[in-house]
Amino acid sequence: MRILLIEDDPRSLFALQSVLQSRGYDVAGYATAEEADRCNGHPYDAAIIDIRLPGEQGPDYARRLLAQHPDTRILFVTAYDSIPPLNTPIPGSVVLIKPIDVDLLTRLL
Repeated sequence: MRILLIEDDPRSLFALQSVLQSRGYDVAGYATAEEADRCNGHPYDAAIIDIRLPGEQGPDYARRLLAQHPDTRILFVTAYDSIPPLNTPIPGSVVLIKPIDVDLLTRLL
């Protein structure tokens, strides 16, 4: 399974990417949406995207991604437990609050 991971916190990006790769996932990790745009273009089975990113916000990037690859599973992560409103920013997506339960995350993929 190919996963796109966009997380602006370097420690979180490294930890999550490492854990997912150790579980057999093919993970492409980036710190910003702009960096992901420059480096990819390939379809992904799932995308794990931080809601609040420098530059383009996670939901905006996810909408663009879904316009090109509508079957991509979208999972958002955030450190904020009171995103107004704490609803899924995109229908069918999931929001996980940090710290991430990796077992739950992998079940949702």
